[in-house]
Amino acid sequence: MSFEAALQFVLRQEGGYVDNPDDPGGATNHGVTQHTYDAYRTAHGQPPNPVSDITDAEVSDIYATDYWSACHCSDIERQANEWLALVVFDTAVNSGVSRAAQLLQGLLGVTADGSIGPRTLGALAGRDARQLAEDYLWARLAFDASIAASRPASRQFLPGWVNRLVALRSRR
Repeated sequence: MSFEAALQFVLRQEGGYVDNPDDPGGATNHGVTQHTYDAYRTAHGQPPNPVSDITDAEVSDIYATDYWSACHCSDIERQANEWLALVVFDTAVNSGVSRAAQLLQGLLGVTADGSIGPRTLGALAGRDARQLAEDYLWARLAFDASIAASRPASRQFLPGWVNRLVALRSRR
């Protein structure tokens, strides 16, 4: 699966502009938060701009750099399979790069430092990647349920999170 194919999956899940006051991430467009967009524009020598005005090229660049590459999804794809790479990428988008890494690291039995590197990638060797992806989805469901249990305002998002997990599982 190419980055572009993974991006298309994520964009179908994320939709367009949303500013739900119960979402701690604040305003998002195509899943990119205002905070992430501000950091991106600042890093590129541009002034902040409303996330509602984000371009498709900026969305693609942010996802490629800040999520796909940050999680070494191309390496995961090469060493495991494309489904696990998609699952990790989507989790990074939905819950953050560090959380995505920690879920994978916990399942692999390596130090959960929140950064996928040589030890994490090396631990993929000899693992059943399909089973690992299944286990990852269950771990993500448990994490999502814990958010809903601890933050009542977020309970409204749980059905969407579950639907997203179902969509991910159907990609296997």
